[in-house]
Amino acid sequence: MREPYPAKAVDDLVIQAVGSDAHLYWSPVTQDTMGQPLCPHVYLIFFEDDLSEDPDFLAYTEDTSYVHYGVAQFSQQMFYQVDTYIGEVGLLSSAVAEFGDHCKRSALFRLFATKSHEIGREGGEARHIKID
Repeated sequence: MREPYPAKAVDDLVIQAVGSDAHLYWSPVTQDTMGQPLCPHVYLIFFEDDLSEDPDFLAYTEDTSYVHYGVAQFSQQMFYQVDTYIGEVGLLSSAVAEFGDHCKRSALFRLFATKSHEIGREGGEARHIKID
C-alpha cells in the first residue's frame, strides 16, 4: 500500500470584511498532490497580524467557510491561511488543548509529523485583509 500524498492546498481563499468580522470562504479540497481523490476530515484555520510571525491556530471546521468574529476590534489587518487535515479529530482537539490559546502552525506540523495524521503540506498562500 502506498504512503498517502499530502492534500492539495486551499488555493482560493476569499476574505470579506463585514462590520468588525472577517468572513472566510474557500472551495473544498478533493484531491491529493498527485490528483488522487481524498476527503479531508477538517480544515485548519490560522491567523496572524504580522506575516513574518508563525501564525496562530484559530479554529477547525468541516465547512468551507468560517467567520472570525470581532477581529477588527483588535487589529486593522490580518493574514489567514487554511490547511486541510486528514486524521483523527480527537487528536487535533487534544493537541490544541495542550498547546493552549497560542497554538502555532509549526507546532502542529511537528506534532503530526510523528503521527499517522496529515496536514496538507503543499501550503496554501496566506491571504490578507485590511479592515477599516
